[in-house]
Amino acid sequence: MCTTIIKKLFYCLVIIATLPGCKKYLDKKSDSRLSTPGSLKDLQAIIDNYTANNQSFPMLNNGTDEYYLTPGNLNTLDPAARQSYIWESKTDASVDWTTIGYKTVFYANTVLDNLEKVDVKGKEDMAMSIKGAALFYRGFAFYNLSQIFAPPYDPATSKSDLGIPLRLNADFNEQSRRATVEETYKQVLDDLQSATTLLKNTPPPSEPLYKTRPTQTAALALLARIYLQMGNYTLALQNCQEALNLYDTLMIYKDATTFGGNTPFKVFNPEVILYTFTFGANNGYYFVSTVDTTLFASYSLNDLRRQAFFGKRSNGTYFFKGSYNGTRTNLFNGLTVDELYLIKAECQARLNNTTEAIAALNHLLERRWKANSFVAYQAADASEALGLILQERKKELVNRGIRWSDLRRLNKESQYAITLTRKLDDQVYQLPPNDLRYTYLIPEQVIVMSGIEQNKR
Repeated sequence: MCTTIIKKLFYCLVIIATLPGCKKYLDKKSDSRLSTPGSLKDLQAIIDNYTANNQSFPMLNNGTDEYYLTPGNLNTLDPAARQSYIWESKTDASVDWTTIGYKTVFYANTVLDNLEKVDVKGKEDMAMSIKGAALFYRGFAFYNLSQIFAPPYDPATSKSDLGIPLRLNADFNEQSRRATVEETYKQVLDDLQSATTLLKNTPPPSEPLYKTRPTQTAALALLARIYLQMGNYTLALQNCQEALNLYDTLMIYKDATTFGGNTPFKVFNPEVILYTFTFGANNGYYFVSTVDTTLFASYSLNDLRRQAFFGKRSNGTYFFKGSYNGTRTNLFNGLTVDELYLIKAECQARLNNTTEAIAALNHLLERRWKANSFVAYQAADASEALGLILQERKKELVNRGIRWSDLRRLNKESQYAITLTRKLDDQVYQLPPNDLRYTYLIPEQVIVMSGIEQNKR
């Protein structure tokens, strides 16, 4: 019984992997549960399946304060999307669990399990790169799953808080259990730290073969993001700076006319370190979701992000158009240089380095405003600097799938904790700081079939 859920979850993944579009790298065996890649080329093809490995998680977007829906528009969405919008206690997040998160984990483990079985003679660098990419994808998937199905990292309780199941091989018969939050983050960090070493020989993002492939810079940038969420500002800053040492390119937003169209950014623009995307998120439907009015009002008239990120409807409301995905229908959720500058600024402020913190923030913002219009921020102390940085972080990284994690961590600091509110006709819904609903329920089918413990309500 304890292995049944793993089989159920992953049999569907093997079926997906043997569809016509994937047959080039997975040969179907007589036992349909088993598919064995036979060469490095096959393994590289699994890594390059970006529709699986680079797809991100709708639930990282749905519960945020970046947008709102009218009752009519809400009713056009599927049940899980509607539930997550109002923070329903029993929201079904099974799509994130099975068809995105653990599918990526399965592909990564398939690569890792078979890497030692294929001939790598004369192709050792390629083998290292493949292993590094597999570890990167597994670590990224585990991290994102933890942001949805595990409570936020708290060093005081992480050894007892329940994390996620850590599948470390593609064997269906291995029993699953929920790791602790401490164990979950340790595995994520181990995977990504190994990836930074193994990916050393891959081209830097300045000369990428594909921005859909992990690089050492991407691994360092992701480590910086995770250490920030953990509150380890020294290591977050260290990894951030190492990533910037490898690649440091920011776009200069020149004037408002540049952003007149509805898709102002290219899919692989110069700031992108690694491309990942989300479709199916509530705030990704530009024709349904509306930009939060308070958020829009926070952009000054000379701030070109106002024109770059948002389009105006005939009724005076605004929709989001500023995704680095290059479309209005899917959201970019990847790793970028602008995020690194915000991590650098916040860490410097947290470490009481006010001058360095404000310098990093101004370096980014002067490239976002109309020429000669930006007045550099100043701060009397690190606390004031931090407030400015968190404000700009929300504005710069809008709809990137990062805000949900930020809300979870900042709720633990009383000066930054907020209560989220939705109003639908006469009904008001709220999500107070540190509410248990900041952790979604594990899909009920998984609980019934596996017996693993459900999240608290």
